[in-house]
Amino acid sequence: MSAPTSAAAQEFVPCGQTALKNAIARANATPGPSLLVLSFGCQYTLTTPHNDSNGLPVITSQISLIGNGSTIRRSTQTGTPEFRIFEVSGPGGDLRLGGLTVRNGRASTAFGGGVWVHGGGQLSVDRSKIIHNYASEGGGGVASESSTVTVSNSDLMHNVSRGDGAGYLDYLQSVTTFRNSTVSGNTSLAGQGGGIEVDGRLTVSDSRVLDNSAGGDGGGINIAPDATADLTNTVVRGNTSAAIGGGINNFGTLQVTGGEIFANRVTEGLFDSRQGGGIANRGGSVTLSNTRVTNNAALNAPGGSTTR
Repeated sequence: MSAPTSAAAQEFVPCGQTALKNAIARANATPGPSLLVLSFGCQYTLTTPHNDSNGLPVITSQISLIGNGSTIRRSTQTGTPEFRIFEVSGPGGDLRLGGLTVRNGRASTAFGGGVWVHGGGQLSVDRSKIIHNYASEGGGGVASESSTVTVSNSDLMHNVSRGDGAGYLDYLQSVTTFRNSTVSGNTSLAGQGGGIEVDGRLTVSDSRVLDNSAGGDGGGINIAPDATADLTNTVVRGNTSAAIGGGINNFGTLQVTGGEIFANRVTEGLFDSRQGGGIANRGGSVTLSNTRVTNNAALNAPGGSTTR
């Protein structure tokens, strides 16, 4: 996790939802960056929202959470209200997560079940897991609007959305970087980009996009018009689309260097689609360099890659 930009106010947070909420509120009110050290291995279980949509106070300043293997999760008890875990509001909001699991957030009528960052905010995730979250509009794990997101050495897994980008959604010109991370087992029930949906600029290196599924285009990654994606030494494997582009669906600019696009599938779709088990290029630009595209399948040929 990147260090705070200047000397940070530090606070140890006892194991409990009230202690965590109060610590974040104090950090927001403290000038300059804050460092919150969570209890080793604690389950911070949120049973009530702090406000209508979020389990915790909205992040409006630079706050680093040192997780120490702890988990922040919405309770699974019957009757628990539905709410996401974190909202980061820019331009001042800057949330830095390290060694932490974010679990079971539910944004039932909005974006970002685990984390929603917007308005020029910043999110850094390192050595962490964002898992089993849900958002109806998109971004079951993380949703970003016009913000900067960096994910390093982390997992976005088993998140669900009805809309686009079940694992990660950039829905308005964000700058996103994944390094040595895994986006796996996420499901967009009726949207595009089961793993990742990108509208801005995406850079992925030494990472894995595995076993995601989309009811629409782009089982692994969906790249919108005017968006750019640069993948280096990255594996896109085992993803499924019910429309077109099992591994990657591209309307924008895609550069792939090294890595492999392997064993992705298109399983359904209209008769004139159902193509591009590995890559579907839909009027965009695709450049491959030393990249293996193998063992992909689609209901209609070609199964490996297609340009339309």
